[in-house]
Amino acid sequence: MSSNKQILKLENNREYFKLQEINHGGINYFLIMNVDNESDIKIVKKILIDDEDYIIDIEDEKLLTELKSKFKSMVDEDKEIFK
Repeated sequence: MSSNKQILKLENNREYFKLQEINHGGINYFLIMNVDNESDIKIVKKILIDDEDYIIDIEDEKLLTELKSKFKSMVDEDKEIFK
């Protein structure tokens, strides 16, 4: 089986696997997991500033709750495929 997962390096110099990606309201969001600590999982937003991509934390709790639900559905679907 091949993997198309990306590794993202954040400003804190930690590396994260990009596990899933969704577009919500024209903005791309990623579900990421720390390469060195698999319990460090988060949802972040990708933004473009001066032709450079940046990954930032989401501060809107309502949006974060909505995205968690969407990503959970995606993960559940993946689990069914690999059973």
